[in-house]
Amino acid sequence: MRYVRETKKVEVSEQGDGAFAVVDIDTLWRDPEGDQMRRQGRVCKVYLKVGQEWKMTMHTGVLVYL
Repeated sequence: MRYVRETKKVEVSEQGDGAFAVVDIDTLWRDPEGDQMRRQGRVCKVYLKVGQEWKMTMHTGVLVYL
């Protein structure tokens, strides 16, 4: 397996209780039979601050921009 991540942008709400991150990914998976599946593109991850911790609440599937 291979996981490459590059954070492109992070925005935090004015209230400091929500945020999102835009991340470029390049992931290569291999199943038990050795077949490969690659996910490459851009994702957005959305976070909510709960107490003193940030929790990821949702994310988009991989968006591919050509």
